[in-house]
Amino acid sequence: MTGPSGRTYEGLTTQSATTLPLEGAAIRQTAGTRDTAAVQGSLTRPTGQITITDGTGTLTDPNGIDPSGQATDGTATFQQDTTLGGYEYLTIGTLDYTTGSGTTTAIVVIGAVTDPADMPPGGTATYTGTTTIQEFSANCQCQHVGNATVVADFNTGNVTATLGGFTTTSTNPNVPVIQNFDTVIVADMSISGATLSGGTVVTELNGTPVTLYGPNPTVQVQGTFYGLDHAGHPDEVGGVFLVDGTGAVMGVFVAD
Repeated sequence: MTGPSGRTYEGLTTQSATTLPLEGAAIRQTAGTRDTAAVQGSLTRPTGQITITDGTGTLTDPNGIDPSGQATDGTATFQQDTTLGGYEYLTIGTLDYTTGSGTTTAIVVIGAVTDPADMPPGGTATYTGTTTIQEFSANCQCQHVGNATVVADFNTGNVTATLGGFTTTSTNPNVPVIQNFDTVIVADMSISGATLSGGTVVTELNGTPVTLYGPNPTVQVQGTFYGLDHAGHPDEVGGVFLVDGTGAVMGVFVAD
């Protein structure tokens, strides 16, 4: 697929002799603190050499991601997560590295970003996919895996992700599963170039908003559009969000 900019889009599994610039976003946890960050990197074919950095930790594996889904350079490791489905232009995984601040675990969405010159001037697009969310609340330390519907309005530059249909498991064997919410709405994300930022995160139970993280939490949202389809829209979209206060809800969504 060739866009109006003249760029030819190739997926992450291409065997053409090319280097794909990679961009995306991550949720990071280091020594009890959480934040989001932009990530960048590159993928060189056909060798598969991959580089991923969040600005603090960097992975470079000249041999690329192995058949088990792992890339490592001895100081950092990236492990792909295939449970959220297979995508042509993006991948999801966990980047682990250690600095003077401690060990960082970053949930990363990264891929071949849409050229800003190829972003549509108008219209709308709806993407469907999957999500995984971690909850740290007073009565549930849980992981929620579910469905994602992302609606992008290129006329207004506004994007909303609706996440639900969760299967919930406890990440602490001493704490049972409590269904505190059944829907998460990440609304009013703003498009800038091929990236998303800003907006609000609302957790709902049976259509009623619920608060799990105390007053005045920190809200962070980042996302990216990837590839290009034959309708002239980005082919895929992925993002991360974090609501952090006395409790926290953080997640990743990907869709095509």
